[in-house]
Amino acid sequence: MKRKTTTQRTSSQRRSSNRLRLFVVLAVLDVLLIVGSLLMLPMALQSVDETTGKPNALFGVKSITVVGNTRYDEATVIGISGIMEGQSVFSISERTAEQYILDTFTYVKDVSIDVTLSREVTITLTEYQELGAVYAGGSWMVVSREGIGLMKMPVESERPLRRLYLKGVETLSAEVGTQVIGGKDLEVVRMLVDSMSANGLSGVGVIDLSDRSNIRLNWKNQIDIALGNDSNLNYEIAAAASAIPRVLSRHGDTVTGLLNLSQYSDEKIDSPVVIFTPSELLNTDEPTPEDGKADADNSEHPPEE
Repeated sequence: MKRKTTTQRTSSQRRSSNRLRLFVVLAVLDVLLIVGSLLMLPMALQSVDETTGKPNALFGVKSITVVGNTRYDEATVIGISGIMEGQSVFSISERTAEQYILDTFTYVKDVSIDVTLSREVTITLTEYQELGAVYAGGSWMVVSREGIGLMKMPVESERPLRRLYLKGVETLSAEVGTQVIGGKDLEVVRMLVDSMSANGLSGVGVIDLSDRSNIRLNWKNQIDIALGNDSNLNYEIAAAASAIPRVLSRHGDTVTGLLNLSQYSDEKIDSPVVIFTPSELLNTDEPTPEDGKADADNSEHPPEE
């Protein structure tokens, strides 16, 4: 009889345990159903405004703002994101909207979308900075500081209009959105651009890396600046920025010629000098010691593919 009583108790405990588990499962399902209903309620109650044609949800978006945009129309960015005023905030997929924007606008480097408790949406864009333009695939290709292709332009002149011409730079691709330039070329160009900005040397329209042992700049299509190799570039740019005003003061504002700082890249020379040679003397043996050197070249053409 004792065995029977023990068996009955064990069976009863099992039934109680099973009922408890069933109760817990049903309770969890009820909670999930309630939460799901609450989440779906705003979308279920969403309607369309007959006047504007926009959604009009219970928890609808009140406003959409674009921050960091300098190149694209705000309304266009918002339209591409797929987010609309009046749309339920619960129906917004930030990741999907961000990807739409990245896939559409080549100058957008990064994008983030923030939806606040007050139902305000902020789309924050981070844009690529232009470095210059190279000749690639039969077109001018504007590239970013990271070497990414941003935009193609037709070849209508010997130089890309209103862009720094990166001549002689090796191109890795001719497609927008890909790595167009990189490696040592990108490093040297960025160093030169940053140094020119830091030293106040504006007006350079060409960086020529066709000969890495004789890097050249062209200043306002008027003075060519010979830098030699890629040693001491910061020092050379500072010297050029200081020399050009003196050259113009001595020879006139319209003088053309060659400003030679290549001695600064030769570590064997203890006291390097800067030599300016006016264009009319370039074919003679009479260089003029100055605070700079230049060589005007008006016959540049896009490199062969």
